[in-house]
Formats: sequence, structure tokens, C-alpha cells
Amino acid sequence: MKTAEFIDRRNPVPLHEQCKTILLEQIRSGEFQRGDRIPPERRLEEMYGLSRTTIRQAVSELVQRGVLQRIQGKGTFVTGSAVPFDLHQLTSFTEDMRARGFTPSAKLVSAGLVDTDDRKLDLLRTENPVFEVHRLRYGDDRIMGFHRAFLPRRFALPNADLEGAGSLYELLARRFHVEPFASDEMLEGGIATEHEAAALEIPIGAAVLRVERLTFDHSDTPLELVDMCYRADEYKYFVRLTRH
Repeated sequence: MKTAEFIDRRNPVPLHEQCKTILLEQIRSGEFQRGDRIPPERRLEEMYGLSRTTIRQAVSELVQRGVLQRIQGKGTFVTGSAVPFDLHQLTSFTEDMRARGFTPSAKLVSAGLVDTDDRKLDLLRTENPVFEVHRLRYGDDRIMGFHRAFLPRRFALPNADLEGAGSLYELLARRFHVEPFASDEMLEGGIATEHEAAALEIPIGAAVLRVERLTFDHSDTPLELVDMCYRADEYKYFVRLTRH
């Protein structure tokens, strides 16, 4: 990978931010995996064509965010367990787990046509029944969360396709030739109910992160509404705010 080609000095985005973005993408893609030591600053200077000061600033900010960890006398390593996911980037659970260096997997709990409430129907712009998919999601065989997805019934899939399937986005693309383009997402902290605690293997009352995501295709047609519940000790999100 000729990393220097990705640094655009005409871009108004600061060079250390461009460097940070490239490092994150290398982690997300698996080029740098959990536990890997990233190249030393001198090597990063050569790879990115940037100054030592710029490299150090980018790496330091990723250390502060928990993506990297400095170990005295050994170097800087990918933590794997704390890669934050930018809220402006639409990714699937499968992509998230791979970015953290985990092997993603899923266990199908149930799937089929069901009647749902008016709010979900309005968001999906469809009618009952809808296709519901309930799955447990794992990283390295450790429970991370569970998803309850609702889709227009034209996207109904046989259980054989869903058993062991990874990304539902990838499955929809293969079977129906639709691609997710954008999503509206709402996050809410909470405490685990008895049902959630049992599914996530955590104590009742432990912290959880609940996420509702409505995904659209390129024509702004709703594809999926999914309710997600994650262990709060495994997931965190990152968003950068600017003041105009």
C-alpha cells in the first residue's frame, strides 16, 4: 500500500487528521490487527510523507481515543477492544467486528413474517406483515449484542440463508441487488432488563447501549429498521463536532 498517495496536501483537512483517518482505515481493513505493533514514527514518516510532529499528533490522538496503546520500551499497539466507530460512517456489525480484529458470527433466534406497530410501518413505508429477523451477534465467540431487524416483506429470506450469515447488508445485496446508502440512527443508554441480561450474559441492571437504525438505499427507500442492544463494556461510538 503506497500510503503517501492518500495524503492530499491540497485538501483543507489538516494533515494529522488525514493521517489519523488512514491509520483508522488500516485498522478497520485488518491491515493492522488487534495486538499488532504499528510501525515506529520514523517508518510512518516515510510511509505517509509527513513530518515527525504530524505523525506524533495523529498517533497521540488515537492513543487518547483508546484505539492505540503505547507500551514503554516496546512500541505502540492496536488495542482491538476499543476501536470507536464514527457515527458519520455506515457500517454493518460484521464490518465493525472485523475492524476490531474479531471474527464476527451470528446465531439465528427466529425469522418470519409478523405484524408490527404503526410506527415501524410508517418508518419502513410498508404494510403488515413485515419480515422480522432476530439474531444474537458475536465477536470471537463472545456475545456482543442482539439485533431485531424489520424489513418490508419483499425482502423475506429462508432460514437457510440466514443461518450463520454475516452481514445482512451483504445478504440483501446478493439476493435482491440493493445496497445500503444512508441511515438514521438513535442511541440510548440504559440498564439491562431480565431478558437483555440473559441474552447478553450480563447482570440484570448492567449498562447497555440501545441503538435504533433505519437504513435507506440510494433512492431514499427504507430497507431495514433494526433495534440493537449491545453490552456497554464492548461498544463505544465516536463523533467529531465542529462549531460553525
